[in-house]
Amino acid sequence: MNLFERISLTLRAVAGQTARAMTRAVPSAAPESRAAHLLEQAEKRLKRLNALLVEAVAREQRADRDWQDAAARVSALDAEVDAAVSGQQDETARSRLEQLRRAQARAIAAERAYRDSAAATEKLRIEIQDTQAQLDAARKQYQQRAAGAASESAPAMQAAQREESRLPHPPMQDALPADNADAKETLDQTRIADLLTKRANKSS
Repeated sequence: MNLFERISLTLRAVAGQTARAMTRAVPSAAPESRAAHLLEQAEKRLKRLNALLVEAVAREQRADRDWQDAAARVSALDAEVDAAVSGQQDETARSRLEQLRRAQARAIAAERAYRDSAAATEKLRIEIQDTQAQLDAARKQYQQRAAGAASESAPAMQAAQREESRLPHPPMQDALPADNADAKETLDQTRIADLLTKRANKSS
């Protein structure tokens, strides 16, 4: 199972978990977190592929230069062989001909190396394009799952809140802030003094 198959499987688990959470009104984020982690791994893999592409392009360019140099050497030796034959310089012609054969072998090897490098670079480009497309699709699917989970869980959470609002609540007790404690004590003493004064007036 490759990375994007694991992401798809995890996203399906997120959807199934959302449905179970709605029945319990208790969401869990484990599969969603795992999906986010897998997406992060895919992004790192794409970054590594792009770094490899930079190296592959550099190798391809070096191979191309080597091939061009080898081909130029072949052309130069071929001209020297023709000149030696035209000038009836048999010994020079034989020497240049031997060098030409070796140069042709090197040019063939250089061309093969270049074509292999170019093929590897193109293959890497295709892999990057496919990986980018799969990552974009997985990211979009993840965002859609997250948005769907939020919209689907909202009614369940609202129902839970309504159910909680129907439960009896203990009566709230009046309390003064701590910094008003002295003011409360003074107020109580004033009320007691007034009450005693009223009683004393009635008695007289």
